[in-house]
Amino acid sequence: MTPEPDIGQIVEEEQAKLRAEPRKNEHFSVRREFSVPVDSVPFPDGRPDRHTAGERPSDAQAATDPASPSKVRGELPRICANGRQLRDISSEALRALQAANDPPVLFARSGMMVAVIRDEKHRHVMAEVGTDALCGRLARCTDYFKVSAAGDEYDCAPPPGVVKDILVLAPGEWNFPSLGAVTEIPVLRPDGSILETFGYDPATQFYYAPDPNLRIPPLAPEPSSEPIQIALDMIDEAIGEFPFADQASYANAIAAMLTPIIKPAINAPAPLGLLDAPQAGAGKTLLCDVIAIISTGRAGEMFSPPKDEDEWRKVITTALMSGTSVVILDNVNRPLESGDLCSVLTATTWADRAMRTHAKIALPIKATFLASGNNIRLAGDMPRRCYQVRLDPKSSKPFLREGPEPERKFKIENLKAWTMEHRGELLVALLTLSRAWYVAGKPKPKIKPLGSFENWTTTIGGILEYVGVEGFLGNAAAMYDEADDESREWEVLLPVLYEVFYGEAFTVAEISEKLNAKKSSSGSSASEPTAHAKALKAALPGFLAEGLDKGDGSFQRRIGKAFSAKADHRFGISDVHLKKGKLSAGRQQWKVVIPG
Repeated sequence: MTPEPDIGQIVEEEQAKLRAEPRKNEHFSVRREFSVPVDSVPFPDGRPDRHTAGERPSDAQAATDPASPSKVRGELPRICANGRQLRDISSEALRALQAANDPPVLFARSGMMVAVIRDEKHRHVMAEVGTDALCGRLARCTDYFKVSAAGDEYDCAPPPGVVKDILVLAPGEWNFPSLGAVTEIPVLRPDGSILETFGYDPATQFYYAPDPNLRIPPLAPEPSSEPIQIALDMIDEAIGEFPFADQASYANAIAAMLTPIIKPAINAPAPLGLLDAPQAGAGKTLLCDVIAIISTGRAGEMFSPPKDEDEWRKVITTALMSGTSVVILDNVNRPLESGDLCSVLTATTWADRAMRTHAKIALPIKATFLASGNNIRLAGDMPRRCYQVRLDPKSSKPFLREGPEPERKFKIENLKAWTMEHRGELLVALLTLSRAWYVAGKPKPKIKPLGSFENWTTTIGGILEYVGVEGFLGNAAAMYDEADDESREWEVLLPVLYEVFYGEAFTVAEISEKLNAKKSSSGSSASEPTAHAKALKAALPGFLAEGLDKGDGSFQRRIGKAFSAKADHRFGISDVHLKKGKLSAGRQQWKVVIPG
């Protein structure tokens, strides 16, 4: 009986003959070299080839070796790299790259091509794909060859022109998924489900790549009262010994812990969490680190608050470019005011120019912003963009953790190490609280939503109210009154201006005249400031008083700009405000209005 032919052996022999035959220099269509359709080409895992230069693994090795950059040579599409138009070679190379990007590891972000790679600690991070990196990617998903004048075929690297041409294409032509951030923790999706499957998630545009050392206990799919209480106890074990000034600060601390987890679900802005205390050593930075460790597995990335707007923009862009999920402004020691900071807190996309190329970039805002300092003062529009976590240890030396009160001493000696050790349990606790509210149908909380942060207020407020944590944002009014020094200064100045000018219109020059007005002292030739001059000087905000000390011209410029910025802005319970009037002899008139 004639044995059945070995089909695999026959195919392999025929392919060997074809590879040995020289090819003629005719129309070099890439299609004739595809042994499998380009749409089915598997993407390699991107790890370096362990084989030495010039060696290739056998077919059997390639099929079983997980470190091999590709499978059998014949499975990769082959592209002729000479004798053709650049656009045609680029088109074929891009199609092979797209087909190999499944599951996706190449993405479009802010007009750039980025990849999710593993760093030296085996953590997944975002990295911009440059020419060298893209050349390597192309080499691992496609074989390139050139044909000599004699018609002989020989292998080559991806042509540099093709690599550059693909990089300069519009992101829409790459057809890669859009990447918002890389997360190392499970997060909530918009429908309330939990992202816990490794890889890219289209619903959130997040890439989930947990820390290899992270161990997450099972999560109840529909948490009842018992898992909720266990979760609350776990959270309290982590932060319950901090000297919170009130119940609102405790609730707001849990809100800060929840924010990185629920932000992908709401895809909406979140306010700045202020962690402040009367003096140093209360535990503000430690609490920031606890929040950051839970979300990222490491202490928070801290930035010193810049002194000018140009620096603010650079700091914000740098933080968002890195893809970090928690940004901490540490040691705030001057009035916190920045138009750029206000913008990043109330937007979902941040526009800027790249520092080296000056190309316009648009970055998704996925980070949670925190700030720490002693008696943080707010200015401008910052107060309504913040919520407060106030710590008050009631001790002159809180950093010593000494005193007759036992609550001053932390039972957990190394809280950061403990948080890292119990990170998985803390994540499950926060996810349990969040999931419970979603499963219950997202009952609407009683709290009034904050303007510009409606989704955040409703979600965080709903979660905390549902699980029985009281006080969320309960200290907001007190924070506005205590932290907004600038508003209080205007509340003092405007009524004085109203009295000095008897409720009538005035110009900036007339204010200078009133400030410099003097009267003769009785029985003496010396003169002293008038009562109006004394009242005005006493009521001037600090930054205007500095201008007055520098000279009349500096003062008038400062107060003119300040008035323009505060026109129609109402202050205090009286709603006192400035109203822009007519031009008088080329000078702007102003009027103080006190309603009622």
